[in-house]
Amino acid sequence: MEFNHSSRKKNIAISSVINTICRVAYLLIGFVYRMWFLKILSVEYLGINGVFTNIIGLMSFADLGISAAIIYRIYEPLSREDTERVGQLMRFFKKAYHLVALVLLVFGCVIAFFLPAFIRDRAEIPGDVNIYLTFFLFLLQSVSSYFFTYRLTMFDVDQKQFINTLINTVTMAVRCLVQILLLVSFRSYQLSLLAGILVTVFSNFLTNLWVTREYPHVFSVKSDLSRAEERAIYKDTLAAICHKIGGIVIASTDNLLLAKYLGLAITGIFSNYSMILSGFSTMIAVLFGPFTAALGNVHATEDCTGRYRAYKRSLYVNFWIVGMITACMYLLINDFITLWLGAGMLLDEMTVFFLCIQFYLTGSRKVPEAYISVCGLFVRDKGRPIIEAVLNLTLSIFLLKRIGVAGVFAGTVFSCLLTTYWREQYLLYKYVFQVSSLDFWIFNLRMVFVTGITIIVGKLSTLWIFGGERSILQWILKGIWTVILFGVVNGIIFWRNEEFRYATAALRKTLRAGIGSH
Repeated sequence: MEFNHSSRKKNIAISSVINTICRVAYLLIGFVYRMWFLKILSVEYLGINGVFTNIIGLMSFADLGISAAIIYRIYEPLSREDTERVGQLMRFFKKAYHLVALVLLVFGCVIAFFLPAFIRDRAEIPGDVNIYLTFFLFLLQSVSSYFFTYRLTMFDVDQKQFINTLINTVTMAVRCLVQILLLVSFRSYQLSLLAGILVTVFSNFLTNLWVTREYPHVFSVKSDLSRAEERAIYKDTLAAICHKIGGIVIASTDNLLLAKYLGLAITGIFSNYSMILSGFSTMIAVLFGPFTAALGNVHATEDCTGRYRAYKRSLYVNFWIVGMITACMYLLINDFITLWLGAGMLLDEMTVFFLCIQFYLTGSRKVPEAYISVCGLFVRDKGRPIIEAVLNLTLSIFLLKRIGVAGVFAGTVFSCLLTTYWREQYLLYKYVFQVSSLDFWIFNLRMVFVTGITIIVGKLSTLWIFGGERSILQWILKGIWTVILFGVVNGIIFWRNEEFRYATAALRKTLRAGIGSH
């Protein structure tokens, strides 16, 4: 099969629509599974899930950022259809990931000796759970993935990320169905974990065969990179490793801090919010995944003006979607948790506030992160992730001890604002676009204003209309009103912008095409 020759607009449109539909399905499946999980097992089991997921996340530093160093090198030969070069890079990717799997396994065996240190009170651990066996199952799933996932990169860089999303959604549905049946039949947490792992490994194996058949010309290459080229990748990896370690510490410590200082029960309650936030974060990631490949293509083929125009348009769409979801999240998430799991599973208002700010800051950086990755700019930003990670951990522990659960997420928010949020724009505007970043900060403040006004007006108006009532109909109407309100405020503030006109024209064209096809 040849490489993808469709236009960037078509690739983005197809992938974005399919990815969004799949992520909604993914979330709904997750909600059903979580509801059955809590009907059969206690919230402490969720706490264990969260702790071990974060430990495995911390150990993924074994990747050392090598994937980023390889992937950004693939875009240029792919645009030239240099099969030999792409194949050489994939062969190197395979060797690197097999080594990563071995390193991860060794680290996992070492960390297993210290598992009790991650839990405040061992009495909270359910009696039928062997924490060592459970941790080994989590480790097995993570290690096995490195033998398959490197090949799936071809779908991503060839602007076919929607294929990976479809596969993940189907796998998720099958896994959750099997796990629910086992939980209902045997009430065994560990048996359901094992079954989920087997389903995932089998899916990875089949997908591996599929991608190999899709790109036989790439995976039939037998030659290797030169020693000089391998050394260059390792050199870039040293820069990427700082980003990897910093990102892992920030993303994988929330549950660990909660379990260590506040216990498994509060960790389990937070995991319900984390599931929703992670679901939407992943939805945004897969929605903008096609933008990464498209921006990589833009960077390889356009001049500074073309790159900047593509970046601003993509950034506006990024902020539009994230701002709207953030407003809905703040106004709707506690109502949803109440309807879904009951009022006993709620976090306080201040915690939700910082969670939503954290979501906004992380989500609105998808396009900047993508551009930095495809440009290889991480080599100019080695120290920043480590500084952010140390600052995040320090502030989170300090604030947790003073204001409780909210402090964990407040620490993440402040550390991001003080480091990453301004630094990414500085690098892009100085080294890629070569213009002042003032336009970005004005644009950013306007979008924060749009989101903030939507939240304030939305909260006051829904309190006036609905009062304290909570029902499914009220929740749906509240969500529709929030989306409409955000759209109106956004239109008032941005209607003169070229990016707004471009985005709305593209949306109208997509809708007409969809209606016309029927």
